[in-house]
Amino acid sequence: MQMSTAFAATPVEQPRAFEGEMADSDRVIAFLRANKGNGFCDPCISLATGVESSNRVNQVARPLSLTKEYARRISDCKRCGRTREVTAMISRP
Repeated sequence: MQMSTAFAATPVEQPRAFEGEMADSDRVIAFLRANKGNGFCDPCISLATGVESSNRVNQVARPLSLTKEYARRISDCKRCGRTREVTAMISRP
């Protein structure tokens, strides 16, 4: 029996900067900057950036949401399509 995938992964832009050593916060910021205006859940940011866990992404993303450049809200994740808390870069500094 063939199962259909309810949530098809949407291709997202990967910053070239991920090729070398980067701090977790730099990886998250670079990813969100490369995908400006699109919200992503913590697990998808973790998968896309190589940050070890979604808990670590959460530790980085929450403080970002206190700035005017980023927003964190309940919405559909651009990558997995699930309705979750997502983070997005909304403007550049």
